[in-house]
Amino acid sequence: MTFPERVLRARTKRHLTQRQLSEAAKKKPTYVAQIEIGGIEKPSYEAMVGMATALRVPIEWLADGDGEEPTWDESDDAPDTEPAAP
Repeated sequence: MTFPERVLRARTKRHLTQRQLSEAAKKKPTYVAQIEIGGIEKPSYEAMVGMATALRVPIEWLADGDGEEPTWDESDDAPDTEPAAP
């Protein structure tokens, strides 16, 4: 599995939109989209840490596919977002 495939897989398993992931990782939505289509092959370490944290996956797995694929526990399915202000 390639890096873009791992990002997409983790994002969809976490039920996050590209926008939600980009906000959590403090990146623009177009940045996440570019990663997922393979337009950015080597993101910065800062971006990688932000995405791994937001996706709740080990950075080693996200970056290089090292280790086992994370388990996608049912309790992890809901996004960690706060309700919108009225």
